[in-house]
Amino acid sequence: MGRPTRHQFAGAIYHITTRGNRRAHIFADDIDKQIWYRILCETASRFQLVVYGVCLMPNHFHLLFETPDANLSSAMQYLNGKYAHKFNWRHGLTGHLFQGRFGDTHVVRQEHLLELLRYIVLNPVRAALVEHPDEWPWSSHVYLSGFHEAPPWLNVDWALDQFSGATMLAKKLAYRVFVDARIPLSKRRYYARPEVIERIHEIPSIPTLEQFARLHLDRSMAVAAAWACGGYSRDQIARYFGISTRTVSRMTRTTAC
Repeated sequence: MGRPTRHQFAGAIYHITTRGNRRAHIFADDIDKQIWYRILCETASRFQLVVYGVCLMPNHFHLLFETPDANLSSAMQYLNGKYAHKFNWRHGLTGHLFQGRFGDTHVVRQEHLLELLRYIVLNPVRAALVEHPDEWPWSSHVYLSGFHEAPPWLNVDWALDQFSGATMLAKKLAYRVFVDARIPLSKRRYYARPEVIERIHEIPSIPTLEQFARLHLDRSMAVAAAWACGGYSRDQIARYFGISTRTVSRMTRTTAC
């Protein structure tokens, strides 16, 4: 049976995953990761990619990007081929670095982009490499959060513009609150509460309840995220979602985020 045809067209958005051969590590050290970033920069420029998210893991990587031109396969062949060559040359190896073809999922609805961005940057947390995405320097999270200046190949404007806020700093905090909504309560860092506001020296705006409802496919997750951000009472959340305060209490107590 032949390989399935990839769906390539102008303006398509893809979630890409590439794994090491036999799940072996594809990054031996931080220098390898820096080399990969440099090649990604070349690839984005050469193929006009709009990169929204990235996360480098020990034995695989995630990419979320848009192709203004219908050139997914060419772009990934360039990125993976050039990096594999550099990796083998640097470490004195031969043979295949990556396991088969890269995986691609076509993002049909643009509103799923934020959910995918969050999923991607939480990979190191799910793999127990760190307790919080703030601690992982090899993902788009550190740029969207404002900890480092975004590189030229990464588009941070689209994601941050999805959050309300009078200033860019306010939008970045709202983004951090959004990411934290999927982290266990004991490990969250951003609640938009007074101690956080004091730490960043600026009063932020937080996502509206309408935004929480739009960004979460599941209502219980939207309720839990709205409560976790610290900006709304259970009564306010109950009225907006048309449920009882008791139901809100149950959802915020039992929903795994």
